[in-house]
Amino acid sequence: MLISEQTAQQQNLLFQLYETLNIEQQKLLLVLAVVYKPLSRGHINQLCRKLSNQTQVDWPANLLRLSNPDIEVLAQSGLFSAKDDVHKVNPLLANKLTELSIQQGSFLPILKLAEDVVPVLQLYDWEKTFQDEQRLARDYFYLKEFKSLEKHLRLDKNPQVIDHKRNQILLECCFMPFNESSFTELPENIQYQAFATWLEFRKQKGASLSYPLNLLKSVIQHCQLLPLKLLYGEHLVLQGKFEQAEALLANEAKSVYHRQILATIGLFRGSVNESVDEFEQAIKLKNKLYGKKSDYLFGVFGLFQKFALLLQGANNQASKLTKLVELCKQQKNNKHSDSFNKLIASIFIELTQAIQKAEPAYLHDVINNVKHSAFSENIAALLTLYAQCWTAKTANLNKDQVNTLVSNFEQSELTLFANLARQLRHEATPLAIDFTQSIKAKPRWDRALSQLKALTNLSQPDSEQSNNDERLIWELHFADENSYFTARIQTNSAQGWSKGKPISAKRLVESSSSLNCLTVKDKTIIQAIEKLSFEDYRGTDTQYQLTGLKALRAIKGAPNIYLNDDYTMPISISEHSPAVLIDKHQQEIHVSISHLPKSLEREAPVFSFYQIQSDEYGFSIFESEHLKVARIIREEGLVLPISAETGLLQSVQAIAPLIDIQSSLDNKSVADSQASTTKPITANNKLVINIQPYQEGLVFTCIVMPLGEEGPAFKPAIGAKHISALIKHERLTTSRDLAFEQQLLERLDVLCPAFQAMADNQLKVSESQDAYEVLLKLEDISKQEQASLPLLLRWPKGKTLTLSPELQTQHLQLAMYRQNEWFNLQGELQLDDDKVIAVKHLLQLAEQSGSRFIKLESDQVICLSEQLKARLDTINMASEHGQFHPLAGKVINEAMSGMRMKTLHSWEQQTQRMFEAEKLQPKLPPYLNADLRHYQIEGFQWAMKLAHWGAGACLADDMGLGKTLQALAVIQARASQGPTLIIAPTSVCFNWQQEAKKFTPTLSVFNFAENPTAEYVEALTGNDCLIISYAMLQRHIDILKPITWQTIVADEAQALKNPLSQRSQAACALKAEFRMITTGTPLENNLSELWSLFRFVNPGLLGNLKTFNRRFAQPIEQSDEDPIKAKKAAFGLKTLLKPFILRRLKSEVLTELPPRTHIDIHVPLNAQERHLYEAIRVNAVEKLAAVQKEQSIATQRMQIFAELTKLRQACSNPSLVSPDTDIESSKLKQLTLLLNELRENKHKALIFSQFIGSLQAVRTLLEAQQIPFHYIDGATPAEQRKQSVNAFQRGEGEIFLISLKAGGSGLNLTAADYVIHLDPWWNPAVEAQASDRAHRIGQTKPVTVYRLVAEQTIEEKILALHEHKKELADKLLDEGNAIDSLSVQELLGLLKETF
Repeated sequence: MLISEQTAQQQNLLFQLYETLNIEQQKLLLVLAVVYKPLSRGHINQLCRKLSNQTQVDWPANLLRLSNPDIEVLAQSGLFSAKDDVHKVNPLLANKLTELSIQQGSFLPILKLAEDVVPVLQLYDWEKTFQDEQRLARDYFYLKEFKSLEKHLRLDKNPQVIDHKRNQILLECCFMPFNESSFTELPENIQYQAFATWLEFRKQKGASLSYPLNLLKSVIQHCQLLPLKLLYGEHLVLQGKFEQAEALLANEAKSVYHRQILATIGLFRGSVNESVDEFEQAIKLKNKLYGKKSDYLFGVFGLFQKFALLLQGANNQASKLTKLVELCKQQKNNKHSDSFNKLIASIFIELTQAIQKAEPAYLHDVINNVKHSAFSENIAALLTLYAQCWTAKTANLNKDQVNTLVSNFEQSELTLFANLARQLRHEATPLAIDFTQSIKAKPRWDRALSQLKALTNLSQPDSEQSNNDERLIWELHFADENSYFTARIQTNSAQGWSKGKPISAKRLVESSSSLNCLTVKDKTIIQAIEKLSFEDYRGTDTQYQLTGLKALRAIKGAPNIYLNDDYTMPISISEHSPAVLIDKHQQEIHVSISHLPKSLEREAPVFSFYQIQSDEYGFSIFESEHLKVARIIREEGLVLPISAETGLLQSVQAIAPLIDIQSSLDNKSVADSQASTTKPITANNKLVINIQPYQEGLVFTCIVMPLGEEGPAFKPAIGAKHISALIKHERLTTSRDLAFEQQLLERLDVLCPAFQAMADNQLKVSESQDAYEVLLKLEDISKQEQASLPLLLRWPKGKTLTLSPELQTQHLQLAMYRQNEWFNLQGELQLDDDKVIAVKHLLQLAEQSGSRFIKLESDQVICLSEQLKARLDTINMASEHGQFHPLAGKVINEAMSGMRMKTLHSWEQQTQRMFEAEKLQPKLPPYLNADLRHYQIEGFQWAMKLAHWGAGACLADDMGLGKTLQALAVIQARASQGPTLIIAPTSVCFNWQQEAKKFTPTLSVFNFAENPTAEYVEALTGNDCLIISYAMLQRHIDILKPITWQTIVADEAQALKNPLSQRSQAACALKAEFRMITTGTPLENNLSELWSLFRFVNPGLLGNLKTFNRRFAQPIEQSDEDPIKAKKAAFGLKTLLKPFILRRLKSEVLTELPPRTHIDIHVPLNAQERHLYEAIRVNAVEKLAAVQKEQSIATQRMQIFAELTKLRQACSNPSLVSPDTDIESSKLKQLTLLLNELRENKHKALIFSQFIGSLQAVRTLLEAQQIPFHYIDGATPAEQRKQSVNAFQRGEGEIFLISLKAGGSGLNLTAADYVIHLDPWWNPAVEAQASDRAHRIGQTKPVTVYRLVAEQTIEEKILALHEHKKELADKLLDEGNAIDSLSVQELLGLLKETF
């Protein structure tokens, strides 16, 4: 049965027929409805007899079996089916009768009796049928045993994995018919599974999704469950409604499901690489969820992932095509893959291989092997046609087949697939790219040439890797000569290299060809792994080890060696020749051998392995000639008297050809003694600085190498003066100048002050940007021809980092292009004679970099001048990698000053308008009947300049500074050119009418509410001004939308802060030459409100909501995680919006305004109030603890708000939470004292409260004391509001009672000089706005604002929040925040904490 809008009506008709039956037939159907599963006639008769012998269920005594007449009557009525001795109640009627049995209390007794006849609980697994499983699931549902139901349905931990067949029963239970109130009471998981199953069934059948999606949308509007929002978001994407999907999920965490939705949107917007990245992030989350690794996704998102990889691979990224084939094979062979996923995998294997081979793809055999659903067949047909388009280059596709596909997809509301099919007809679609042209099959010879070029990878330098996402590292397990090495595979991510996973030496030896991350050096090291066999009692054991001299010789110089379990910094391993060390100590001469091995008795060669510094290790190989010398000198060395020097020199002369000599003796004869057997050379006096990676930065090691780069290294100014060494088969000798080496270090300190912090001979700089500054300075020194500091910079083999010269703005060549309504910056930065970097890429890199140094993938670092980096940052603030809204042109133009620029006519027109607007000096309109203050004139001129430019304006002046008057001046100046529309809250529409008549008498002002017709609106012309409330705007947008308004002013525009509201969408649908909003609180709760306002004022300026959140909202709101990024984002947003927001505070411009004093009166609760308050608080905590874990965050927040509201009402007046109580209100008592004092001194007061009940209590008090007052709440008609406000301003009445929401804005009540807030509100900006009803232009007396706060209650915590929760808005607009941004934990804290 297809569920539809008529299902409920059909059920009612069936039930009416049921009620016409006799009692026996009714009872029989009720029992069969509860049992639900089909029964034979024998089972029914057996069940009837059992029912007749019990007392729990009311059963007719004569009903012992199912008679033939009964079968005929029931079958003809459609209430019952009987075929081949299988009898079952109509499912629609079964649900209704089951609910009836639950009401009667007979449901469970019938189930228990039925278990004896047709058991479902006591069956072996092999006995259970699908109908038994469905019946048991149904029992759990109606018994409300939802945990058992979820377990029985075997729900997957990934909500996207749905067993549609097993879940069928949920469709009957939930949607036959659908009752929203009872449905939303079901557990979140059951709601999601029900809708997901229903939508998938209809999709597979090719049926319309309209009805289920409408129901789903309605449910989401009431309960906001995230799984349902994700499900709805998925289908919005399938309908091609990308922006709606993004808006729906804008503030949600990026789960596996969410990332797949975002990736799909990116794909069809043309961002293929970003889409692939997003899919990969989703896969990582999925693998983390399951603890298993696979590179593919299921369902339609799996289809889109393969689509993205195919497009990427076909665009000269052949490795992506290989990856696609591999993952499709994995999915095809996965036993858990269903027929749809196996079909898609098979299609993409054939299609990808055809593209790789430059051959036509033949998919018919793949598709025709298995019977598929309507949806699968349509998708397969679509891919077949695209395969023909891409690989066979068929110009004339089967038009009938294409037309059928478009029709089929449209019938199912799958507009996205319909648009893909339309592209095959060469029709224009909303998709960003034409997918028919996105893959162009290359000729076979072209692909062959590309493959031949790829073979050059075999001859790349050691450091180059074929896979940048993975690398092999070698771990040193240091234990002198017993040290050994192991290997580990690391993966790269945004956070850097992972710890990685160990890989066995055996696998390296036997399967190294399967590893794509090996360098040539790695392969050399692997050849040094030895296979060792051992015999023991268990037999022969084989091990693979990388150890000993063979390993050291292979691994020396490798750049990817780390100490075991320490991956912060690589270490170096180098070979050092054995040397005789001669040192003079007072009257003795010490002779020793460097780095002796542990045993001198073994045969050559033997080696020693040792640590030189924390990140440097060395080994020395002792050949037979070295061992001869070492065995004489031995480990303890020789101690000679000074008188033995001559004999020592003769010995040195003898051994000089055999071993290196390093002597600190001053006597030149040491060098002379070696002259006959060695070649003396002049020492190399350069200071050598070895540079290596260190954490995120670099380590600089200062050494000298007197015999050149092939010889031994020494710390400067320390060690032997006379040295010899065997270099390139020739033994060389030289003498060091230790004093000159010390001078080199001192000059280094002067020329590069960072080295003043050097410890020993190493300077470690852990931050990359600081390290690059040091490197830049060293490179400048090394390039000076006549440098006072001869310097040589050395990098480890394969790890050279190239630092560019400092690049200035003149190195950047820009060009401007127009892309739809936006401008696009293109161009390049010249790095050297033959290398450039594209501007878009440069902007991306500059955005990621925290300084002027930018590291490229090729181990090159670009050094930007401070000015150029600042300019690029500014461009990034105002654009999305070079693409920017025309209204951001002012910021962009300033940033491009001094750069070489190729422009176009439309850009020149844009800049011309900007310059004209800057020079414009607008004059006040002659018919304006008001004297504007100096700051109001500035506001008028600012808005008029923006209007000339073509931009919108946000007038965000402090409350009471005359925003209405400034807006009327702008309206008057522009009125003659066309009609004006003013949108305002209902409560202030009359105020606008009054102000307009007073200040702009030449305008014809109309209230839309008086004549809400299209004819009336269409007749409006110049100097006509229409005023409408937000509520009426929403209802009558179709009347207002066709008109192009000269000016639109949205007053109190915070009404448009919710981007998803129909009110906001209606406002954005209006057309206008100039838009202006006025609001004292443009930012109340979160930054999405600011985006929503500017979507109306300057559409597109801040991008879509997803882009805005990524660029600005998330970094700013997550400032604790990355303060620097948050500061940059806040500054960028300010820079971008600065031209369009004008905000002045009273303290800045109204020095003549009387002072305003704030006084908090803390009111202690009496004993009875305190007991009531605590009882409500404790009850709330217990209630929430019981349900908290089983509900969504949104539901929890709603429940917590409800409990917090009760607490606040108890603080205000006990009668609000307990109407029959006689507990006295301490606040009302305090208010009475305060009012008596104010009246005695002839003051007038405004009294605000959020609770109508509190205002009513005060009203009763005032009436009892016969105090004249006025009253406004949400139910007060507009005309009565107007009369009350005017009367109060004329002096009639002493007190004005006002509901905070109904009268907190838009009213002018300067007759009062006191304001009393009966209860504090979460948002201080709302309170301040209410207080400004009295403290505004026209007030001549000092204003005092009292706030009554119940001591030691939730109200004092609210005051603390006023201070604690306004950091976000302070960054941008100096306004407070509100409760909406509090987490569930923070809200619970307000309830749980006691004083």
